[in-house]
Amino acid sequence: MNITLAPSMLNQYPITVNTIEKTVEMGGKTFTREEMKEYVDAYKGANRIHKPILVLFYTDALNQSFAKLQENWGADHITSNK
Repeated sequence: MNITLAPSMLNQYPITVNTIEKTVEMGGKTFTREEMKEYVDAYKGANRIHKPILVLFYTDALNQSFAKLQENWGADHITSNK
């Protein structure tokens, strides 16, 4: 399933997480599962307020239900292809 966070004041480009392959697309670039693991690990232990939106949305998309994502990120900003 692809879950997309629409552009807003926090992110210039849409962020799309593929929850099956665990990849992310943002600004025309696709980040592999391995790249995202390194990126997430680099911010391990940091407070959420200091993490980039890409890392926050990626980890939330993989760890939360779609309904919880809509609740936390705003239902009008989250879409899914499921």
